Amino acid sequence: MLAWLPYVGDAVWILVMASIASTSRAALARIPADVRTPLPFSPSVTARPRGSRNAAFAVAIGAPLLVGLALLIFGRLAGTPEKAVLVFLVRLAVAPLFALAHLAWLRGVLRTLEDEGALRP
Repeated sequence: MLAWLPYVGDAVWILVMASIASTSRAALARIPADVRTPLPFSPSVTARPRGSRNAAFAVAIGAPLLVGLALLIFGRLAGTPEKAVLVFLVRLAVAPLFALAHLAWLRGVLRTLEDEGALRP
C-alpha cells in the first residue's frame, strides 16, 4: 500500500540535487579556478574559512548527496510501514532545507567574491 513512498522521496531528492547542480554550475562559470572560495557549512558565518573552488563546491554538492543516500537506505530498510512513513517525512523535510542552505551559501559566496572583484562578468 505504501510502495509509492520511496519513489516520491527519490523524486524530491532528484529535483533538489538538480537545482543544486545547476546553480553550482552557473556559479562555477563566474568564479575563476584560482580564487579561494568560502567553504560551506562552516560554524562561523562572518569569517568563513576558505578553500579551493573545487573543494568548496564538492562539499556543497557532496553533503546533500550523502545525506540523501543515507536516508534512501534507511527508507528501504524500514521494517514497518510506520518507520517507512517517518523516513519519508524526514526526507521531504530535509531535502528543501539543503536546497535553501545551498542557495544561501552560494549567494553569500557570490556577494563576497563580487565585493572583492574576483568574479568574471
